[in-house]
Amino acid sequence: MKKIIPWMLATAVIMLVFPWLAVTFIKGDGGMAVCFILFFAVNPIYAIFSGAYAGKDIKIFWPLPIITALFFLLGTWLFFSIGEKAFIL
Repeated sequence: MKKIIPWMLATAVIMLVFPWLAVTFIKGDGGMAVCFILFFAVNPIYAIFSGAYAGKDIKIFWPLPIITALFFLLGTWLFFSIGEKAFIL
C-alpha cells in the first residue's frame, strides 16, 4: 500500500491541482490554453506511464489506471462543464 500512495498523490496533483493552478494564476485565455495542453498532452502521457508502471506489479497497482482515468474525468468536468460527454469518449 505504501508504494501506491505516491502515485495517487502524483495523480491528484497532475489531474486536479495543475489545472486549478493554470486557471487561477494564468489570466485570460492563456489559462484555458494551458489546460488544453494539460488535458490533451500531459495527462495522457502521465496515464501511459502510470499504466506501464502498474503493469510491473499488477497485484498492488491495479487500481492506478482506473483512478487516473477517474481523476482525469473529474478534472475536466471541474474546469470545463460538469457532465460533458465528450471527455468520457
